[in-house]
Amino acid sequence: MSISSRTRSKLKQIESTTSLLLNLPEEVQDEIFLKLPAKSILVSRCVCKVFYNLLSKPRFIKNHVNRTNQFKINPKILFNHPSPDDKTPMIYSVGIDYASFSSPSIECGGAVLLNYPFESENLYFIDFLGSCNGVICLRICSPAVRDAHERGYPTEATDFFVVFNPLTREYKEFRKPGHGYDSTYGFGYDSEIDDYKLVTISDYVRTGSFEIDVCKVRTDSWSSIQSTANYIFCDGGKGHGVFFSGALHWLGRITAQETSSEVCLVCIDISNEIIVNMPLADNMDHQRIIYANVGVLGDCICIAFIWDSVRIDVWVMHDYGVKESWIKKFTAIPTSWPSSVLPFWKPLWCYDSGEILVDSNRKMLVLYDPTNKKARSAVVHDIKIIACDNVRSVLVLDIGMDYNREIYVESIASLNSGTYLEKRIADVIVKIPSDNSQMVRYSQRGF
Repeated sequence: MSISSRTRSKLKQIESTTSLLLNLPEEVQDEIFLKLPAKSILVSRCVCKVFYNLLSKPRFIKNHVNRTNQFKINPKILFNHPSPDDKTPMIYSVGIDYASFSSPSIECGGAVLLNYPFESENLYFIDFLGSCNGVICLRICSPAVRDAHERGYPTEATDFFVVFNPLTREYKEFRKPGHGYDSTYGFGYDSEIDDYKLVTISDYVRTGSFEIDVCKVRTDSWSSIQSTANYIFCDGGKGHGVFFSGALHWLGRITAQETSSEVCLVCIDISNEIIVNMPLADNMDHQRIIYANVGVLGDCICIAFIWDSVRIDVWVMHDYGVKESWIKKFTAIPTSWPSSVLPFWKPLWCYDSGEILVDSNRKMLVLYDPTNKKARSAVVHDIKIIACDNVRSVLVLDIGMDYNREIYVESIASLNSGTYLEKRIADVIVKIPSDNSQMVRYSQRGF
């Protein structure tokens, strides 16, 4: 098979550029490659052995991941979608760049169908437990676990967990020894030992005991954290810990026998594995709230207090750990939630324009502007817009976004597991719903 002159020209250009880079000092090469996006680093590793060795060094990977986090490069969102056979959930990823959301038609890049570990198994559901450094933690539940929990008793059949990088397709699986009821989870990164940790917390209401277990992902070793108090979490139906400033955060209520005491921000230091109760502001009026959710707004931990369909008060802690630094950032007026959905309001991403991408526990995300208090619903690819007052609803065509979502940034973070997923390449036909029978074909490629 002959090579065209255009291809030869490109190959010579690549060869010339590679030769120039190889003649530079290694520290200069580092600075150049650090400015490339994660996907370009993977491509550059395939150019030559020298580049592969340079770009695979732990020091370079760590520096590149830190830069990706600092500048929040290429943010994406994962979401679930039921499979056609209602057996194996499907996972999609889509970019959430502001240029797409701010356009008149609110069009975003197409949703990419990802393959994931154990996708071929008969699964009940997948739960996103958290993300950091571009690495996602999943809880995968089998039908046996579902049936046992629905009947109200423990089972020897346990959930299993997977940590994976959607870009590099590297993953690692592990299980929790024993059995029982876990009410909430948290996933974070311990920079002191360069390892990811999963925190599981038992269901105090159901079991009468409060137990905290921690798994070090790379070594697959479990340990326990001792707590001097019992907590009941105020999670608004989606209560996984929020990782911020080296700790996991939940909104919880300390329990004492049959009575309950004050609401506080329950923090677990991911490195020291200790529990800290962070007090709320005295004027939050949190004793009468209906629902509340913890999140991250810009560079601050935040709490959204939801007064049903009346209002949403969003508070931020400007000086982390200082009670007096809590301030009410703004008040939003929500639209009503469907009767089957618990009220929920969690910021996913903040844009330079001041607008906030919000998970409100609906089929669509919300782009909210706190300045003019206007919101518009926004999702991705092959869209239909429905205008209603100040809200424009944007539906994904036959790719309904389930209530399970997770924000992440693409990175080259490594798990040192040596196990990788195969690349998915498939053509998918999407049908425009109800009022239009047109068929849309597009290509979906795994990373």
